[in-house]
Parts: sequence; structure tokens; C-alpha cells
Amino acid sequence: MKVVVVGAGQIADAHIIEVGKIKSASVVGLCDLFESPLLALKEKYAIPHVDTDFVRLMELARPDVVHITTPPTSHLFLAKQALAGGAHVYIEKPLTVTHAEAVELFAAAKAADKQVCIGTNRLFARAQSAAITKIKAGELGQLTHVDAIFTYDLQGIFGKQVLSNPEHWISKLPGQIFQNNLNHPLATVVPFLSDDFQVRAWADDWSDNGVVFDELRVEIFDRANKFTAHIVFSSNVKPGAFRVSYFGRRKTLFLDNNQNTLVESEPSKIPGTLGNIFAVRAMAKVLAKQFRRSLRRFVFGQDTFFTDMNELFRAFYDSIDGKGPAPVPESDILRASLIIDEVNKQIGRPDDDR
Repeated sequence: MKVVVVGAGQIADAHIIEVGKIKSASVVGLCDLFESPLLALKEKYAIPHVDTDFVRLMELARPDVVHITTPPTSHLFLAKQALAGGAHVYIEKPLTVTHAEAVELFAAAKAADKQVCIGTNRLFARAQSAAITKIKAGELGQLTHVDAIFTYDLQGIFGKQVLSNPEHWISKLPGQIFQNNLNHPLATVVPFLSDDFQVRAWADDWSDNGVVFDELRVEIFDRANKFTAHIVFSSNVKPGAFRVSYFGRRKTLFLDNNQNTLVESEPSKIPGTLGNIFAVRAMAKVLAKQFRRSLRRFVFGQDTFFTDMNELFRAFYDSIDGKGPAPVPESDILRASLIIDEVNKQIGRPDDDR
């Protein structure tokens, strides 16, 4: 599987490293508008072909897959060029800037008989993947509600770049910092939604940074499935978190995507306070087992920060080779983009007089 990466920014390193761990794949080309990062990564990873001209690089490298890691405003244009050049496309979230662009992209992919995948890699973390499997197998009974909290540190390296530059591409997105990250918590919800849902969103600038909103709340009500979801996006919570709770009529799942833990809660067979105490004991045993497994996997190099990204790459490449289904269904991607569009319409901008 020959891979070309477009965009030589921070996340490109992760893509190059994780592709390099897959025996059947290799990065054969890298493209960016600026020569300095291209030459630096070419030397660092021994990449055969680099070019500032994407079309020229496509003709030279003839990739099977193109990974797009550029700002979202360029995603549709670059993806359509990649499809026209005969390549499948993997795109860092968000897939496109608008839902209409996402529809246009999938139409182009169908016409080219190629696949498109979005980089919602957190969906492929071990605990999250296990939770999705349990829910789809009916272990929770009917799903009634999902609570998700996702945090983003605006005081981190990338966040400070955004706050220090009102012209940063993040601040120019319709949904600002939320649009660049909302796909992660949304990906934990959309597999269970019908098309008959309503969205309500609220956002504010609690840190008074004046550049981007830093707090978002999204409520989703699915009429057909009698199911609700609540997403909290916060830039003012310590420590950072990505936690999801799935509430079903039979049992509940508590998931921590940062710590990679998954705990089930179901009605106790022991009544009253004693039952609650023994539930804590059962939870402690589960967490102790998951601790030992995670430590063992870390020591032996099986778990890294981007293990979930590697799993998504493998699943996407397998689907291209006909060895499995698309890792993220088109319907889920389009449903998420539609929700993001609706959120963007409702939240306004930090300088709005509202």
C-alpha cells in the first residue's frame, strides 16, 4: 500500500510513524506548500518523494492512498484531486468545512470507485471499540442516553498559537476550535442515531480570550430511537478528559478514553447499601485487571499515544483490499457533519453582540 501524506505539520509525523508500523504499507511521498518542513521530514524518515506541487507528486509517486493533514478549508479540493489521481483518501477531521461539501466529496468518491475515511481515530481505542461492540450486541438493552465530555487545552502549544493569532485558520472555521475536534465525541454517539433527530447548541468564551469560544454544550434528541445525548466540550477543565457514559435499560457503561478503561454497571443482586458497597469492589477488580493489562501492553510497546490511529489505518487499508467493511460508515460521517453544521449555525462568534 503506497501512501502519500499531504501537509507537513505536527500531525504528519504521527501519520508517517504509524504507517511505518504496517508491513503492507509505506509512505512514498510528502507534499506541503513550504519546502523547509518537507526537506526536514524527508531526511528524518527517508521519504523517497517530496514536492510542493500535489498533482506533480501524485504523478510521480502513484499512491494507493493519500492522507490529508492540512487545514480543513483545503480538504475537499485536495481530496478530489487525490480521487482523480486514482487514490483512496484518508482525511483528518473535520472531513470538510460543511455538510454540503461532505456530500459532494462522497459523490466524487463513488464516481471514482474509491473510499474516503475520516480520522476519528479515538473511536478505535481499545476501550471505546469494546464499548461500541457491547452496545451493538444488545448487552445494554435499549440505549437511552449518552453523556460525553471532551476537553481541549487552549494553553497547550497549539492552543496558544490559536489564541495569539486572530487570523489563525482555526478561528476562521465556522465552528472554530470546536469544529476541529467535535468529531471525536460525536463519533461515539452517531452510530446509534436515526435520521430523525434535533440538535440544540450553546457556546461561550469563558476565558475572555476574544478569539474563539472555549465552551460548548450540545444536546441531541432522537425522536425515532427515543434516545438523547449530551456533549460537553470544555477548555477550562483539568485534568484533560475524554469520557463517555452509555446508559441502557439493562446496564450502563462508563468509559475513559484517555485512561483506556471500561467499567460496566448493572443492578446489584444484593439490596441496599451493602449492594452498593460490593459494586465498588467489583469495579475495583475490573480496573485493577485493566491496569495490569495496560501496563503490560505499554512495557512491551503495544500501546502508544497513537495506537488507535494505527488501528484505524489498518482497518481502512483492509477495507480497501476487500478484507473488511469501511471502518467509519459513510452514514455516520455524514450524520456527524450535519450535526456540526447545525451547531455552527447556533453558536455564533465570540465578537457577536448577543
